Amino acid sequence: MAQRSCDFFNQFDLLRRGGVDESLLLKNIYDVNISYLLLASSLINHDKVTAMFRLGISDEVAEQLGMLTLTQMQHLAQINQLLCTFRFNDAHSINHLTRDSRVDGLQQAHAGILLSTDLLDGISKSPFRNKK
Repeated sequence: MAQRSCDFFNQFDLLRRGGVDESLLLKNIYDVNISYLLLASSLINHDKVTAMFRLGISDEVAEQLGMLTLTQMQHLAQINQLLCTFRFNDAHSINHLTRDSRVDGLQQAHAGILLSTDLLDGISKSPFRNKK
């Protein structure tokens, strides 16, 4: 585990300096994608509703991800784009969540509130939402 951690930080340092070739970047994207898909599948199969919240996905997407085979996950992970998306869309939120807090756990609660608000906003703006 220590060797893998050291490799990660060496690759991270190369990335920051722009010294990584395309094949290494694609391998890193694959690694992130397959890890994300395996985690998503595990979360969904354990507790679908909580997984949908934590992953920021719809019921339909959760159903589809929960049914993927390992072979399908490997195939999907091979695209050259990240499958997961960054859920904070403004610098202000990132700034608040990364500075030191006087209250332990406050940042986790704050992040949960921000993500809940974004999720609810997305649901209310969905064109597929039933209108009464």
